[in-house]
Amino acid sequence: VYVPLGHKLHPALPEADLEVLREVFSNTREQRIVHQAYFDVRIARYTGHLPFVWPWLDTMLAAWVFDESVELNLKGLAHHYLGWAPMEFGDLGEIPFDSLRVDVACPYACQDAYVTYRLMEFLLTHLHPAGRKLLFEIEMPYQELAIRMTETGIPVNSYRMMEYRQVIGEVMGPAEAAVKSR
Repeated sequence: VYVPLGHKLHPALPEADLEVLREVFSNTREQRIVHQAYFDVRIARYTGHLPFVWPWLDTMLAAWVFDESVELNLKGLAHHYLGWAPMEFGDLGEIPFDSLRVDVACPYACQDAYVTYRLMEFLLTHLHPAGRKLLFEIEMPYQELAIRMTETGIPVNSYRMMEYRQVIGEVMGPAEAAVKSR
């Protein structure tokens, strides 16, 4: 299902419909699967239409844990792991997504949801148990923390940062030189 929120060519949803969606999106018992949670958090918070309950799984993180050398964009992963070449955003034209007609935006958005679901099936089937543990116990919780830190800001001691910069330079300088000399 595609819900056109914020489309310039589509009227805003009535408040009663938005309230039903808020109830659905606030439900913490459902497992949410996303690709690139950071983007979804930004959109949800920017539009203010719907709450954002943290996802159970981010397929971009799962793909990184599975094989960090693979390009992590949704279309690239669909091609690499599923053997499928989904339509690209550029195929829709040269205008912003919120300016597309809903009948054009809907198949693209629904395709992305379907690919995300299929990637979840593939990755969880093929991910080693140690990789699953890393994903669910470290990467997913850390991603949520990192996004919250980005949103609220964190204090930085600039003096200590300059000290770390010097130490890192002393440690990494010889290693970087050795790599460049090869």
